[in-house]
Amino acid sequence: MLVGQTVGPFLIEKELGSGAMGAVFRARYQQADEKLPPVVALKVILFGLSGNESALARFRREAEILKQLRHTNIVRLFATGKFRDTQFFAMEYIDGESLDRRLHTFSRFPWEEVVVLGKQLCDALQHAHEKGIIHRDLKPSNLMVMKNNTLKLTDFGIAKDTDVTALTGANNTIGTAAYMSPEQCKGVKELTGKSDLYSMGIVFYELLTGKKPFEAESPLDMFMAHVHNDFIRPRFLQPEIPVWLDVLVCQMMEKEPNKRPLDAAMVKRSLEELEQKEQEKRSAGVDVANARVLDKDKLLASGPLSEQDKEAVRVIRASSRKKKVKKKVTPIYRKTWFVAVVSAFWVFVVLGGIWFLTRPDSPEKMLARIEAASTPEARRKFIDDYTSSYPNRSDDFSKRVKDLDREEKVKLRELVLLKRHGRTNLRDNPDDGENKAAYQTTMSAIGYENDGNLVSARQNWAELSEKYSKDAVPEQAMWGWHADRRIARLEKLRQDDAGLAKMIETDRIDDRDSSVSDELSKRTLEATRTEMLGDLTLARDRWKKLRDDLGGKHEDRQTMLLAARHFRDLAAASEFKENERANKIDEELLAIAEGFKRAAEETDPVAQRVERRDLRNRARAVRDVYRTGTTEMARLAERADKLLRDHPKKE
Repeated sequence: MLVGQTVGPFLIEKELGSGAMGAVFRARYQQADEKLPPVVALKVILFGLSGNESALARFRREAEILKQLRHTNIVRLFATGKFRDTQFFAMEYIDGESLDRRLHTFSRFPWEEVVVLGKQLCDALQHAHEKGIIHRDLKPSNLMVMKNNTLKLTDFGIAKDTDVTALTGANNTIGTAAYMSPEQCKGVKELTGKSDLYSMGIVFYELLTGKKPFEAESPLDMFMAHVHNDFIRPRFLQPEIPVWLDVLVCQMMEKEPNKRPLDAAMVKRSLEELEQKEQEKRSAGVDVANARVLDKDKLLASGPLSEQDKEAVRVIRASSRKKKVKKKVTPIYRKTWFVAVVSAFWVFVVLGGIWFLTRPDSPEKMLARIEAASTPEARRKFIDDYTSSYPNRSDDFSKRVKDLDREEKVKLRELVLLKRHGRTNLRDNPDDGENKAAYQTTMSAIGYENDGNLVSARQNWAELSEKYSKDAVPEQAMWGWHADRRIARLEKLRQDDAGLAKMIETDRIDDRDSSVSDELSKRTLEATRTEMLGDLTLARDRWKKLRDDLGGKHEDRQTMLLAARHFRDLAAASEFKENERANKIDEELLAIAEGFKRAAEETDPVAQRVERRDLRNRARAVRDVYRTGTTEMARLAERADKLLRDHPKKE
């Protein structure tokens, strides 16, 4: 789009900026219309995205969100349209500059100005949140300040409307890494307004100090910093920041959403109270300063000393030299040294009491607390508590905590990498500064895993482990540590398979139904039983369905890999026609029924019990494998269940 061109009724005057989805231009409306101002900001979708349905949907979604918002501190939408297959919408033109440009010019803002702008931002966010809209990309470049110092919140391109289905996939991380909340970094699906409060805290921090709270070499490392790392309090960097504002910013940047302020309105009230407190302090300071001004007339009220007064002074001095006044004996409890000793004793007692009450638990207890933590967030907190309490220890407890710390960081790295692999636009594009070779090998290994080709996946992981695990630079070693974790998880798949087989065998020996209760375990056991029964085509279909259903659920990845591997192994299994399967099951049930008749004639009690057990297990296998199949299969499963009821287990 060039200056001087027209888009519908708009004449392009100047390009204001561009992003991943579209470009924004200053444009002039060429028709007389009271509803539209003469100058607007025109956002046009990028030419290459005009045929991309996903991009078009997101572009339209931004316009739909802006339609819902009518607020002084939010950029206003005027019109939407289409010109020669190109989508556009007209917004309020803001004659001002963004906060990131102001930061570049002035380095940092006075805290008073941050409070003024912050109250306006709180109003904008509260309005959006009450409409069910989460901005998700709050940062200085999306905050414009007009010449009259009015703040405008812009760019709702990745905003999420909680009342409709999100256009982004579940567990995708969206936003600018330096300003994202921990829950965004972890890919939490149901974000709330408190995610924006965290980002607003980051913005306040940067405006007040001129620095971001976290620095990292890649988005992955930045994600980990938001989730795990502590930051330097803003007041330590700029001591003139009021303590109340320092506390508020730190509260907004809490890792856990429930520890942040309730909403943006509460943040605004806190800012207003801060202004009032600072005003009261200044007023009190002026009164004190005025009260200290001395009245010069009072200093001179007594006048100079008379000759009679001077003579009296000389007499008193002379007599004091001739006769010493007898000193009064001071009691021991009032002597300076005694008071000092007693004071030191009580200081020692008080400090000792404080140390006793606040001393950390033993390393053993703190390690036990870490290992018993029920959530990653709790485990992270307990690890941080340990490292701050025992920073320089190198015993077995500290080594174990260090291993657990690394394990938590590797888990987070794995989650981020899996999400990147799940998005085609990110899978083949490592971030700037990232180890491209390691990244590409990792993406390849994840792809092999998803396809069930675990042999090739393990080869890639082994290559990464050998090359990076012992690297002295932690950022590089992380590639190897992650590979070590994946190798261990692939090894565990063998144990999982063996565990399923053992469970089935134990149930068979004990002549009992399976005791698993959760749905995922039931489906895994059902697919395994189907394969063991020899119905390989049905087993393949069940493994495939299980693999597909778990594809995006990272918490169930281990089971998904098990299903993917079995499906790959059974890919070449010959097809069963439905009538052939029904005939084979019917023959099996007839054989089981005849077997029960023969067992009834057995005279040896032990042999009879063993034979009945085997027959019941065969009937149980048919019932459990086919009861969730077609109507015909379910009917045959019911026949198998009737055989079990007619021939109960004999104790």
